[in-house]
Amino acid sequence: MLAETASNLSLFFGRFHAVVLHCPIGFIVALLLLEMYIFFKPSKELIKLTKYLLVACALSTALAAYLGILLARDGGYDTNTLELHRWTGISVGVLTITAVSYTHLTLPTNREV
Repeated sequence: MLAETASNLSLFFGRFHAVVLHCPIGFIVALLLLEMYIFFKPSKELIKLTKYLLVACALSTALAAYLGILLARDGGYDTNTLELHRWTGISVGVLTITAVSYTHLTLPTNREV
């Protein structure tokens, strides 16, 4: 009974994977547009905003990956497609966390504008 409830609960939250998955995509697009804008019109405030967007992207990527794992446990998916999807998601997560680490460790928040 308890195992079945836990399975149903993980499936319930896992189904939010498709919704949460679009958050990092939106953050990445916003970062791209913001960086292009900053290139032409530098602004200290916008430079700070890019760091916050990167962190939000990393957190939402991790959440999307976790929800995807919960959803995959239910089964019913083609193994090859699932593995490709899983490793692509993990790669995006690793790249995002690397970008956050690089940005926070190397780029000063108050760089000259």
